[in-house]
Parts: sequence; C-alpha cells; structure tokens
Amino acid sequence: MKWFVPGRLEVLGKHTDYVGGRSLLAAVDRGVTIELSDSEGPGFLVSSTAIEGEQRLVPGTDPGLAKGHWANYVQAVLDRLQLNFGELAPARLVIDSDLPLASGMSSSSALVVAVALAVIDHNGIRERAEWTSNISDAIDLAGYLATMENGLTFGTLEGLRGVGTFGGSEDHTAMLNCHPGQLTEFTFCPIVEGDSVALPEGLTFVVAVSGVLAEKTGAASSTTTPSR
Repeated sequence: MKWFVPGRLEVLGKHTDYVGGRSLLAAVDRGVTIELSDSEGPGFLVSSTAIEGEQRLVPGTDPGLAKGHWANYVQAVLDRLQLNFGELAPARLVIDSDLPLASGMSSSSALVVAVALAVIDHNGIRERAEWTSNISDAIDLAGYLATMENGLTFGTLEGLRGVGTFGGSEDHTAMLNCHPGQLTEFTFCPIVEGDSVALPEGLTFVVAVSGVLAEKTGAASSTTTPSR
C-alpha cells in the first residue's frame, strides 16, 4: 500500500504556531510517498529511492545514526508510536519524494506524517481506545503528529524526545487539513481552522530555492529538552 503526504507553503505567518498565532497555509502538489509491505522482524527495513541501501530500525533502540540523518525522523516516529500504542508489526518502508529537501516546504515533517500514517494504518491503531480517546479528527491528528517532532505529550499519549528541535504544528496541519486550490487560515494552541479562499485561476506560487539548506537536526539541533 502507498501513502502520499504533500509539502506545504507558508503564505503568511511564520513561527506563529507554537505561540498561539495565525498562519495562512496551502498544501502543494509535491510531497513524500511511502510504500509499505510486510516484513519479517525485528523492526523495520527502511530505504529511500534516492539513496542505495537499507536501514534496519527497531523501535525503542538506538540506531546509531549520525545527527542529521534522515532515518532519525523515521526512528522518532516508530519510538513514539510504540510508546503510545505498544509493539508494532514489522514492515518494509520505501520512501520517495519530489520535494526539494530542507528548502522551506517542510520535507522533514512530510516524512514524519507519511511514515506515521503508514505505520498507524498497518497496525490498525485508529481502532484502539488510546487513539479514539485522544484523536477524533484530522485537526487532532495534526497536533499529535507535531508532538512526534517536538517531544511533547498529547492528551494522555506520553511524549518522547522527538527530533531534537522545538516547533509547532503548522506543517502537519497544512498537510492534513488544507484544501485543493485554496489557501486556509489556521490559529494554533489549540488548532482551529478558519476561512479558506480560492487561489484565482491563472495565479500560482513559484518557490525559489536559495541552495542554503534549512536543517532542523544535526548541527541545528538543540541539546535541551523542551518543557512539557
């Protein structure tokens, strides 16, 4: 089975999501695709179409990867899901993306959301009491997936270290809740969807990539744990 998660455009309102501000957001037509198939354990075999070789990731263990390695995002998702919902069925994940990496359209959060959705559906987690008591719609889901990155607790779903940098839920909200051909306003802390406006025909956004990578892990990581 396959899952596709789009990147996002931050039209107005940058760094507002973790302080209760507003943003005008859109999802784009490029994104991250995950193909999942059954696998014998232990853990997960993870590969990227852009890089040769596979990584074996076992939830709850240290994979020994360098800071900044893309598979650390996958490991963070697996660790959090196992902490909140118990042992996960082994699987093989093949990751593909046509988003420019670390270039302002949140390729890292798209990876987190895509991996999470694939593993959640593969394990039937949406039917569990822990899920239904905390997550009732796509807004709640965006908030929960954001905590996989920032390490915070969501409802009764215990937090974990995340990916080492503190952020909010703007990216995840746009990916899961924006509408085709529209710009949508959201407020945060808590997430509330506001008005949407259609992008007029004949207009499009052009994203110019400077070539300076916007890293969120590796040398950019914080060594401190955010307060809960």
